[in-house]
Amino acid sequence: SGGPVYGTGETRHSEHDEATLGLQLALGDPARPHRLRVSSFRHERERISPAVAEIGVPPSNGNSTFDELHVGWSWPLWTAAGSTLVVGVEGEREDGQVDERLFFGGPPLDASFHLDRSTAGAWCDLVAERGPWVVEFGARFDRPEKFDSEWSPRVGIAWKPAGSATRLRGAAGRSFKLPSFYALGDPLVGNPELDPEVALGVDFGVDHHFADAKLFFSSSLFFNRFDDLINFNFAEFVLKNESRVESRGVELGLDWRPRTAFAFGLNLTRQEVENIDAAEEIRQRPEWIAAARWRWRATDALGLSADLQAVTDRFDQQGPVPDRARVAGYAVLGAAAAWRVGKQGLEIRARVDNLLDREYETQIGFPGPGRAVRLGISRRSDGGRAGSPG
Repeated sequence: SGGPVYGTGETRHSEHDEATLGLQLALGDPARPHRLRVSSFRHERERISPAVAEIGVPPSNGNSTFDELHVGWSWPLWTAAGSTLVVGVEGEREDGQVDERLFFGGPPLDASFHLDRSTAGAWCDLVAERGPWVVEFGARFDRPEKFDSEWSPRVGIAWKPAGSATRLRGAAGRSFKLPSFYALGDPLVGNPELDPEVALGVDFGVDHHFADAKLFFSSSLFFNRFDDLINFNFAEFVLKNESRVESRGVELGLDWRPRTAFAFGLNLTRQEVENIDAAEEIRQRPEWIAAARWRWRATDALGLSADLQAVTDRFDQQGPVPDRARVAGYAVLGAAAAWRVGKQGLEIRARVDNLLDREYETQIGFPGPGRAVRLGISRRSDGGRAGSPG
């Protein structure tokens, strides 16, 4: 659409409210506890959107509500010397309601929709250690409502000789992602015939611990293939499963802990992303991604942190701006603090995103968020030290 910079100049206005509630319980034998997890999430949004005349999108306004309930249980079914088999079951219920009106010039057109689905899953995870070898096998079976059943197997292996500071590792797995309610139900671009996206991934890595320098280094080569990737088809103006995409690259990481209360981390990723089924470049896939983080436990009650996120320029498309095809790279700094009050586990959290109020674009014509402050209060039942402020 060109966003507020290259479009009409009008901006979309939205207000969001979120609430999360979670409970975790460990029951039975402390050595082999039954773990029960229950969580609920609710998101409410009110939105007013201007027209995008260049591509025929009318003005609209409305509100939406999304509710998610998740229940899970796990238990170490079998344990032996160096080996553990954990099994679990999970259930998830999602419910989304959109009440929206489109304005084409006459009476408002009702574009509301309601979708819901349930997903039941079962999984197992086996970890076995034999001398310098650690092997992990995992499998998950999901039965999502209104979609075919999905298997998600994975295998991992690591080798670290006794007394060595170097570890070799490799892993492979399959996963899937259901289409969002927006992708399925939006009256303008949604497609109820969408299939889940499927990903196959392989990675190999080398880790090394420099004990004297208190430095941990990791490196990985990765390859991923995504089938039925959901993309926006400009010609048909609809979301479709039309891409088979491959990505390959390298990831490097450093973790430095000179003292117990201090930690610094750095991650760097270089990737190549290729659209196998078409000559079109994939949008919003930067070649380089970097992240740095710093954490300091000032006292048992106070934790401080800072983080830096950076990406290089990347391909993008916006109809009203045919002469631009790339978004400039950017770097954004954030900071956070967590303070434990008293001995009852009460914790106050604060975070500032885009601390320097840097101007940047997330897409062509779409400015990134400016400086934002978030506050939160939580209570920990163990009454321990302040948690990670990040």
